[in-house]
Amino acid sequence: MSMMNRFRTALLAATASLSLQSAYGAETVVLKGPVEIAPEAGASRQVLSECNLAASVEGAIRAALEQRNEALGKQASDGEAILTAQIVRINGMGGGGWTGPKSIAVRVALTGNGKSDVSVRISRATRNIMGMVSGTCPLLELAGRYVAEDVAKWLDAPSTAKLRSQVHAAESAPTTSEAASQ
Repeated sequence: MSMMNRFRTALLAATASLSLQSAYGAETVVLKGPVEIAPEAGASRQVLSECNLAASVEGAIRAALEQRNEALGKQASDGEAILTAQIVRINGMGGGGWTGPKSIAVRVALTGNGKSDVSVRISRATRNIMGMVSGTCPLLELAGRYVAEDVAKWLDAPSTAKLRSQVHAAESAPTTSEAASQ
């Protein structure tokens, strides 16, 4: 690919990103429907039955959207942009921090007001550091909260680019009850 073709491609991508930013960047966004776990997400039955990840990820995304909408001075109303989310990958077997990092990937899609649809897959992971060990469910819930934060950031300039996974050290992952109260 020539230098000129690369420049054109980059310019087209930047233009598309700017048009999406102006289309959604300052608009109220609401989460539609429940967050579901894709059948091919890869979680064990034990993790699925004990962790209730769909509810915790949904709660985290709703809280992040409420904070974002309040910061914009907006309230949910007719004509807002709609966000849908599905957990597409869960990596983490039982055994807490002793059994390695835990991660979640969520595919989110944004639609609204006749604007173009845009979607992205956002992945986040946690890991145990310096002997601080937490359970599998709290580590996965923490990864879910990191995903929710990334969703809110992505909404300021949505693009179809896949966001890189980032590993966050789980210094003190909250317990399941702490996560539910937040």
